[in-house]
Amino acid sequence: MKDISPRVIDPDHLLHRVNRLPEPQRSEELAKARLKADELVRARGRAGRKNVAYARAGAWKKYESRLDKPLLEKFKKNYQAFQDEVARIAEERTEDLVLWLESKSLLDAFSEFHGKNVHDGMVFDDQVGRALFGVNHSLVGQRKIAAWVDDMQATESNLIWRAMALNQVDAMRELDSYLKEASAHNDKRVLASSLGWDTVFQKSLKSVADVYKKAIAETCCSSSSMYFSDQPTTSLR
Repeated sequence: MKDISPRVIDPDHLLHRVNRLPEPQRSEELAKARLKADELVRARGRAGRKNVAYARAGAWKKYESRLDKPLLEKFKKNYQAFQDEVARIAEERTEDLVLWLESKSLLDAFSEFHGKNVHDGMVFDDQVGRALFGVNHSLVGQRKIAAWVDDMQATESNLIWRAMALNQVDAMRELDSYLKEASAHNDKRVLASSLGWDTVFQKSLKSVADVYKKAIAETCCSSSSMYFSDQPTTSLR
């Protein structure tokens, strides 16, 4: 794995360097990145199997004689009962939460965020994150998130993809178009190097990229303002 560059998983490298290269250099660099990604996945699989085997070899045998097995079994039984009760309560409460996430009242409230204002989009993304916090810890919540993701549409009611576009109208429209294009390939389970993404995505997600650039710039400006507001003022008189 030493010959695999960390750049292979660095989106900034692909977005800001490789994606701006002229053809055919861009396609050549993307092909190299796909090959490296495939090798990284294979290498991780090999290393993972070795680590599991090594851990099992020296895991419990030398400690088993020290255990109070009846007490351990009692603990396991009580712990499992506790976990089952936690899961039951979480499922019940998440059912109500999912109904709220799908409600017209919530969607009406989210309509207050302007679809052409990046600051509003950033706040929208934050509020959606707060609304979804912890929902994935229950089966009901996991199914709802999976349904949104599999729906592959950046619509008003699909909070996952809507938040991905920061609720910005142009970005949502563009992302929705690309999701529909990608859904045609969704049933293909292939290596990254064998899938011609250049034929799937004929052009870059310009509106989405612009939204995130503006969001990053606004975050930096806000951070700078906070920094300078905390500094002592010096009179020039």
